Amino acid sequence: MQILTQQFIEPTRAWPAPSADPLAKVCRSLLSLTAFAVAAMLMSSVSAQPAAPKSPEIKTSVSVKDATETPIRPVSPSPMTVASDPWPVSDAPTEVSEPPAATLPSDATARVAALAAARWNAIAANQYEVAFNYFSPASKEGYSAADLSKHWSQFMPKSARVQDTKCSGEVCTIMVFVDGSVRLPRVGFTQQLIPSIERWAWNGATFHLLRK
Repeated sequence: MQILTQQFIEPTRAWPAPSADPLAKVCRSLLSLTAFAVAAMLMSSVSAQPAAPKSPEIKTSVSVKDATETPIRPVSPSPMTVASDPWPVSDAPTEVSEPPAATLPSDATARVAALAAARWNAIAANQYEVAFNYFSPASKEGYSAADLSKHWSQFMPKSARVQDTKCSGEVCTIMVFVDGSVRLPRVGFTQQLIPSIERWAWNGATFHLLRK
């Protein structure tokens, strides 16, 4: 056991004593001075760098004192100019005057009956131009004496009888029975009373026949 320990354990070596050579001392001193000089140069370069400028401080809040020291001046509103309306509109409703209604004469029924009888006498005499003039101006539009003849000449009217005259407002309505010739199946022409309703309008001076 003692033999193995001595074989594997390396005996302690004795390190040589530092040399007492004066040249070595000088070298060590130069190295120390060089390291000191380098350290001093590094420290001076660091201290010579300019300091970074400070960013200006931004005031983000307003104190109550600052707000009260600055008075707020009220702004007076400027007068508003309203353009005048070139077409003023009145709020009052516009009254539309209506023409006064024409008053029928007291003998209106007698007048209408006489006019209707005279007209049918003209038709019986084949005077359709005369009979056509009894129509009102509005009823004559789009109609002619030839149209009137075409309608009634086929019945060959001989006379007419006026019955049941009634007036309301400005219009009188009458029932006329025309004595005319009517063709019947398997019989031929025969005289018959043909009923016809007529409306006559008063214009303030006379009556005119209204066409249906």
